[in-house]
Amino acid sequence: MIAKNKVPSIKLSDLEELDNPVTSDDLDFDSENWKHLSPEVRETFTREKVRRAVREFGANGLSIEEISSLTHLNRIAIKKHLDKLIGLREVYSQKKNYKITLYYHNGKPLHHLGKKRLDCGDTILETTIAQGKNDSIFFHILEKRYSVLEGETSEGAIMVPIKQLDQFIEDLKELKEKYGSF
Repeated sequence: MIAKNKVPSIKLSDLEELDNPVTSDDLDFDSENWKHLSPEVRETFTREKVRRAVREFGANGLSIEEISSLTHLNRIAIKKHLDKLIGLREVYSQKKNYKITLYYHNGKPLHHLGKKRLDCGDTILETTIAQGKNDSIFFHILEKRYSVLEGETSEGAIMVPIKQLDQFIEDLKELKEKYGSF
């Protein structure tokens, strides 16, 4: 029997497929609804709140305290999600002094320009073009894993400046020629 107030199941991949899947107001749940969400969904929504704060208000950098005042999350949760977003190359940090670190959004995905996807079993590589700091253009290569329970989850990413793409490809070809027979 399904409880009346139960929130439908949402996977991380459901949110990651969209640039702005829900509005910031939709990321606020009262405690009654929050408790019906699975731990994975709570993590996803919390990370999305941090991502949105940095994306929307971080042009000049945001400290953890500023993100906390925007999201009403505690410092520990914010730091945990910033570390994950840094690993995904969506956010980068700069130390201003020994006490203050500022966090910046690492580029806006330009999905409308296209996305390429390479399926390699349980690993998926997605390539999109991203607009970075000072309107510079990058290839954003995101590694995802697939599991039946979690769907697609992001594992890490790299950003290659478009001006250096040819050299990057040549370096990959050279490595393939040298070590491709393993």
